[in-house]
Amino acid sequence: MSTDSSNEPNRIQAVKNGFEIIEAVSDLGECGVKELADYMDLPKSTVHVYLKTLEETEYVINRDGTYRLGFRFLNVGGRIRHDNSYYQAGRNELDDLAQTTGEVATLGCGEGGYRVMLYWTEPPDAIFNNVPTGEYTRMHWTALGKAILAQKSTDELQEILNRRGLPRAVSYTHL
Repeated sequence: MSTDSSNEPNRIQAVKNGFEIIEAVSDLGECGVKELADYMDLPKSTVHVYLKTLEETEYVINRDGTYRLGFRFLNVGGRIRHDNSYYQAGRNELDDLAQTTGEVATLGCGEGGYRVMLYWTEPPDAIFNNVPTGEYTRMHWTALGKAILAQKSTDELQEILNRRGLPRAVSYTHL
């Protein structure tokens, strides 16, 4: 977590720090204050204050000193997804497509240079890797992301490249 916000006028560093804490709890799944402090290389007292604040808002749940993210995130994420025009237009079509083909069908969009999984449907005998709804991945790592990239202008592609780069997910990632 950075504490120097001098290069970022009109930004609230504590909000950024809070989201870094949330991401770290997400990475760890469940954790205690010491484990999270060690993971983030922060003082335990700092981590404790953030966790207690997030606990009060019910975005983080504390069970006997073990913290995890709360389901309150689902409420916010569910509303965002439900209000999304791609989701509204595509959900039923995707269900029909999966039923007709017997294959998994996915719906996603681009945001911030990433592919975001909005919805997937899986017929009973289909093979799927259980990608969670809301998952962010690099666009060039998935067929869906590549299809999104194919619709972008040269300037938009350059912006994504400059912002996100083209790191490989695995040694055989195709660029």
